[in-house]
Amino acid sequence: MRGPKQIILQAEAGGGDGILMWRSNAFNGQTVQLHDGEARWVYVKLPYDYPDEYRMSVRYSNDSSGPTETVTVRMFNQNAGQFSAEDTGDWNKFVQSPILGTRYLPSGAYFVDLMVSGGDDGGIEIDAVIFDRADLTPPATKTLASTATQTSTPMATTTRTPTKTPAATATKTKTPTLIPPTATRTPTRTATRSPTATPTRTLTRTFTPAPTNTPTPAIGAPTQILLQGESGSGNGTIMPRSNAQGARTILLQADQSRTLSFNLGSPASYAVSVRYSNDNYGPTETVTVSVDGSTVGQFSAQDTGNYGAGWNVFVQTSTLGTVNLSAGDHTVVVSVSGGDGYGVEIDAVVLDRTS
Repeated sequence: MRGPKQIILQAEAGGGDGILMWRSNAFNGQTVQLHDGEARWVYVKLPYDYPDEYRMSVRYSNDSSGPTETVTVRMFNQNAGQFSAEDTGDWNKFVQSPILGTRYLPSGAYFVDLMVSGGDDGGIEIDAVIFDRADLTPPATKTLASTATQTSTPMATTTRTPTKTPAATATKTKTPTLIPPTATRTPTRTATRSPTATPTRTLTRTFTPAPTNTPTPAIGAPTQILLQGESGSGNGTIMPRSNAQGARTILLQADQSRTLSFNLGSPASYAVSVRYSNDNYGPTETVTVSVDGSTVGQFSAQDTGNYGAGWNVFVQTSTLGTVNLSAGDHTVVVSVSGGDGYGVEIDAVVLDRTS
């Protein structure tokens, strides 16, 4: 059997450096802004029976006011291609890079790393890495002045002497606007970059805890309590998902946990379940839920889809157990063990009142 015709790896679904930006013309309405010396990883997954050859390119925007950024793509621990990110005139105007080469993608799951060097202080916004099956007609792309190149030279051997255009001589001042994934927009944020940034980047995949929340005193016992994963504290990486409650989830890896807090105004009993997504390849994760220190139940996180699309497909477990809660503060802990190495995304813990 042939592999899928096209695989789109959205930058905001990956990890590493970067600022999440909201752009209406992006594939999922979001991009990741990267600056000189920063890097981002995404991963691709092909089932056992779907290896194939693919042409690789990158979709991006670059409202440039000076030197252009160089984007290097790495796969299988070697350089897979490189291009100069030409000015697109607007952050919401996207172009696709020249084809960076044709690669055989074996069955399995593996990382694609994007590294940015040089350029102006505004950086570049990455929308997605795109793989088009090699036997199909190449997509029409904007012709850029730069030429895509392939090289097997490791990044560590790249030497660059940064040259920055003084701000006083720039014809256009760029202030990247940070729009957080909430309903409230905040003032502009200006990225400050040192012209002596190190051109060589060793990418380390890390997972950053999200902000904590404080339980708000409740009046009575509501019919349903929805505890969104991104609002808790502990481990995990916040991921933007359009089909999630609040449009965000928390990605938990094996041996990570998340604590969610709430307050009840009066005693009540609740049935506990979990809403999640899992673009799984291999063994499934086991998720355990406890309330106030006592285990309520656990489940095996089933696969909800492939090729990255499964992360935005959500299912809800059956009732894991019922808890009798007193008035006051309570904590729910969601813990993950085992799995395929790519974790599971928790949208929410759902408590439905039974009495």
